[in-house]
Amino acid sequence: MEDLLQTQREAERKVIQLFPIEVLDDISLSAGPGQSFADEYETCTVYSDEEQYGYDFATWIKGTSMSPKYLDGEVALIRETGFDYDGAIYALVWNDQTYIKKLYKVEDGFRMVSINEVGNPERFISKDDDFRIVGLVVGHFMPVEGV
Repeated sequence: MEDLLQTQREAERKVIQLFPIEVLDDISLSAGPGQSFADEYETCTVYSDEEQYGYDFATWIKGTSMSPKYLDGEVALIRETGFDYDGAIYALVWNDQTYIKKLYKVEDGFRMVSINEVGNPERFISKDDDFRIVGLVVGHFMPVEGV
């Protein structure tokens, strides 16, 4: 019994280091039908239980089309790049809507593909469309709550 009490006391004294991350608060990457994108934005600070590296900015993931890997309510970490390779996960703007999707280069544009294909058909982005790749998604995490 004394050992159990000692173990409990030690667990209560453990300190978990948290790492602050600035997140674009009013812009979400749609893992679904699309979110609007604006040039002006606000940020908020959230916390990760792991230090995050190699990204230029962070924003929210909204929707379920990229589950089970990328979850609704997670933060996506994005490195500003152009198109690197087929099948990578990108943050993109298409017709003033933001997305997090797998992209594949095709002759006349790109195929935009969800991980969760149920109810999320592939979409074709023409090279003539209003389209730009914001960056490569290099990480993601669920923020620590109650901080």
